[in-house]
Amino acid sequence: MKRVTIKDIARNLGVAYSTVSMAMSDNKTISEKMKQKVKKKAAEMGYYPSRSARNLVNGRSGNIAVVTPGLFSLYEMHIVRGMEDAMLESGYDMVLHTAKYDWQEVHKEMRKIMYEQTADAVIVIGVMLTDEIIGEFKKSKVPLVNIDGGLKKTTCDLNIDNYSCGVIAAAHFVRTGRKRPALILGNTEFAFSQSERLRGFKTELKKNGISLGKNFICESPLYLPQDLKLLGCKAAGEFMEKGADSVYCANGDFAAQGVIKYCSDNNIEIPGQFSVIGTDNFDVADALNMTSIEQPLREMGKRAFETAEKALKNNGFSGGREFFTPKLVIRNT
Repeated sequence: MKRVTIKDIARNLGVAYSTVSMAMSDNKTISEKMKQKVKKKAAEMGYYPSRSARNLVNGRSGNIAVVTPGLFSLYEMHIVRGMEDAMLESGYDMVLHTAKYDWQEVHKEMRKIMYEQTADAVIVIGVMLTDEIIGEFKKSKVPLVNIDGGLKKTTCDLNIDNYSCGVIAAAHFVRTGRKRPALILGNTEFAFSQSERLRGFKTELKKNGISLGKNFICESPLYLPQDLKLLGCKAAGEFMEKGADSVYCANGDFAAQGVIKYCSDNNIEIPGQFSVIGTDNFDVADALNMTSIEQPLREMGKRAFETAEKALKNNGFSGGREFFTPKLVIRNT
């Protein structure tokens, strides 16, 4: 089918080409009545504006890039769903970039986007950025929004209150009489969320006279659901041999699922003999009747996209910092 052009619309309406062009771009010199008439006819004829041509004029790509180490977990997908909610009401498209869960590759991908100018703003998920790359973005004046990557002074830093996640889990164990809690974590060197959850968990336990020794901490860079289940299963056995009576899975519900499987396979009663708390409160937590800490990921993703768009409209608007509050969903573990 032949592509409909502005000239076709102008010819059909019997008006000048320039009138249609200015009406489609909401030029103030064109009356509202004419704008509506032109846009109605454009829709009837199946006209699609050339974004590349428009972007050449205004010097923008029309894209907001989202960079994440990978899209293999529900964590990222829930955040992206929130961005999608905001995108549908915006004038920008979202372009996803992944880096095979290699944190150095994330930085390379960010530089590629910035220097090739394939997006007008960049949102990064779950990565502790270097000061060097933040400086490069500031120099290039490309808005940079940082999700769950710490307090890095980008255009806007949006974080779950991860410290509170650790506090909430520890406080629940204390309330329910647990004396020897253990902890399963992701990579604390590259994931701000994990280091903060560790800090909150240890602080709350110490406040209640409980020490968290190294033997009761399992840290792993694994991220795929199947690997996390195996990790949880293995760690549960090791912790119980050392006398642990509970575990907080700060790296997600799938690790907690592995802990529950170990207990089931070894006839260990939950929560009677051993207690488990997951993180994320995804469907698996509901299915297993698992206590878990819920994070408002979709809300945070929506806010990130809105912030990036606002920064583009306001020429570098700085949204500062915002923390999103987690909550404990108590079930039967």
